[in-house]
Amino acid sequence: MGSYERGTRAISLARTIEIANLFSIPVTELIEEKSHPLMKSTEAILFDLRRLNETTTNKNRFNGDQIEKIGSFLNAICARRSDWNGEVLSLRSSDLDTLTLILNMPASKVMSLLDDEGLLIKATNHL
Repeated sequence: MGSYERGTRAISLARTIEIANLFSIPVTELIEEKSHPLMKSTEAILFDLRRLNETTTNKNRFNGDQIEKIGSFLNAICARRSDWNGEVLSLRSSDLDTLTLILNMPASKVMSLLDDEGLLIKATNHL
């Protein structure tokens, strides 16, 4: 299985069907590349940590509980990376899945919350 996952060995259709049956999942789960409808899989999410700190100090926020959870998650990422610049944090779009679990919200609502609270830094194209 590991060689299939790493891409060092090609998998046959028969083996793909066997594995899908073993795990009781559709074959498409094994062969389709996942992408989030709101963003490209290679796109990074940029968090404004300064804005997050400002938001968490304001205790009268309507979304205070969710903002605290987001802050704890991002602080844990900073700690693991030993990244203490305190201004911007870049996460993979796949980390959005973790936030959806933490907040118990669909991805579209998480992205809306992050955007509404001004916690995202929008990428700009420099030509």
